[in-house]
Amino acid sequence: MRRPYRVLFVSWGDSARGLIAKALLEKWNGERFRSWCASLHGQPAHPLIIGLLESHRLWKGHESEPLERFVGESAPVMDFVISVGDKLPAVWWKKFPGSPIEAQWRITDPLVSKIDPMERKARLRRAFVELENRTKLFALVWGRSFEEPDLAA
Repeated sequence: MRRPYRVLFVSWGDSARGLIAKALLEKWNGERFRSWCASLHGQPAHPLIIGLLESHRLWKGHESEPLERFVGESAPVMDFVISVGDKLPAVWWKKFPGSPIEAQWRITDPLVSKIDPMERKARLRRAFVELENRTKLFALVWGRSFEEPDLAA
């Protein structure tokens, strides 16, 4: 078996969606993927995200790293860079080393501060379900062995 795919989940403004996506990808096919989460400045996990991931037995102390760590010549080369929030500015896509496959999963920010707590929890559940569906599909399509025949063949 070849090396795992390297996947970077980017949340431009916060780390919530990236941390959820990272945890879910590890759940669905952790041996075929190695994943990271990055946000513009890197942030500790929000208590609501920790609680959500703990309730699904997915919390492993993950933290978001600064996006700067993943750009430039000395940065680790990724196979996939997936923006899970607001659209990542075009200038950032060009900064990732190698030629990673780029994807935009526009998941609504579940931690918007100007909403009531019940609405925030509903948004958090919705973001979790959306990310769960996308990571399941991603793991199904890309988690196959390199030796398996192409599905379209």
